[in-house]
Amino acid sequence: MKELIKNSFFLGKSYLIFMLVLYKVADFITRTDAKMILFCSFSGRQFSDSPREIYDSLKNDKRFKDYKLVWVFNDPSKFKTEYSVKMGSWSYYKALFRSKFWVSNASIERLVPYKGKHVYINTWHGVPLKHLGPDEGNLPFLVSNWYSKVEFDLLTACGSYDFEIFKKIFPRSKSIKKVGLARNEPLINSELIRKKSGFQTYFDLDKSKQTILYAPTFREYDLEGKGFSANDMLSSLSVKYNVLFRGHYFSKLNIANDVIDVSDYSDLNDLLLNVDILITDYSSILFDFSLLEKPIFLYLYDWDKYKKYRGFYLAPTKLGIPYAFHSQDLVDMLNQKMDVSIIGVKQINVKFHEKNNAIETITEFIE
Repeated sequence: MKELIKNSFFLGKSYLIFMLVLYKVADFITRTDAKMILFCSFSGRQFSDSPREIYDSLKNDKRFKDYKLVWVFNDPSKFKTEYSVKMGSWSYYKALFRSKFWVSNASIERLVPYKGKHVYINTWHGVPLKHLGPDEGNLPFLVSNWYSKVEFDLLTACGSYDFEIFKKIFPRSKSIKKVGLARNEPLINSELIRKKSGFQTYFDLDKSKQTILYAPTFREYDLEGKGFSANDMLSSLSVKYNVLFRGHYFSKLNIANDVIDVSDYSDLNDLLLNVDILITDYSSILFDFSLLEKPIFLYLYDWDKYKKYRGFYLAPTKLGIPYAFHSQDLVDMLNQKMDVSIIGVKQINVKFHEKNNAIETITEFIE
C-alpha cells in the first residue's frame, strides 16, 4: 500500500491533502517543547551520518543537558539510544509535533512538506554528482512535491558547488550554509581517529596487506545486482589486498567469498579512516574520502546506461581521478596510477570542501 500511494498521483495527492490537514490540527493542539530535538537518518533506517554526529555532540555538551534528544527508527529495537520512537507510530507523531527542532539528512516528516512552528535542520547526505529531485525526472508525485515544497530553516552544504544545486532543488529553504557535512568532522579531527589495529582485528584483516574499500552507488534499475560485474575483479584483487565491500541498503548483491561484506557496518567514518584505497563509481562517498587525501579510483562498468538513466550535474570522468570502464583496466591502474590518483584527490578536496564547521554552526543555530 505504501508504494502504491507513493507511485500513484491520485492516491498520493489524496494522501497528501489528508495528512496536511491532520498535521495542521495536530500541530495546533500539541504544545511544543523548546528543549526537545527529533533526529532521523535516512528516513528511519539508520543511526548514522550527520544527524548521529550532531546528536553525539549535543549529548556531550553541557549547554544541552536539559534537552530531550529523541530518535526516529523504522525498528527501534536495532539501536541503543536513550529515547526513540517507531516511524509512523502514535509515539512518532507525538514526538514530531512536540519537538521544537527536527534534524535529518532526508525526510523526517514522511514526505509531507509541513513545518509549522518547528525548526527544520537538514544536513542532506552527500555532495551530489547525479541528478536529484526535479532534475531526475519521472519521480513519484509525493517525492517531487516534497522537494519543491519542503522548507528547511537551515540546510548545510560543503561548498559553492552543492550550494547552487541545493538552491535549485530545495527552492523554499530559508538558509543554506557552506559549512561542510557534520559526518565528515571525525575525518579531519585527529582526536576522533580510531586505532587501526582494532579495526584490522575486528574484520580479521591481513596486516601485511593494504585494504581496499569498494563502495558502488545505488542503481534503481538493478536492485538484484544482475548487471553487477565486479566479483571476478574483487577476487583477483584479494590476492594482493584486503578487499571490503559496502553496498547500498536498497541493493541485494551476492559477493565473492574472498571479499569481506561490510554493508551492515554502521560507522562509515571508521571504514574510511582505516582503509587505504577507495574504489567507487557515482557515489558521493568519494567526496568524504577525499578529505583524507588517499587514492580513489572509479569503476564505471555501466557508464552509458547510468548516464542515460540518471544524469549528472558533474560527470565523475571530469573529476581528475583515474577511472575505468573495464575491470582489467582498473587493476592495471591500481598498479600504475596511484600517484596520479592522489594528485586528483587533493584537487577535489580543495575544490569541494570550503569549511568543516557544521556541528558548531548547527549547535549555535539551535542554542
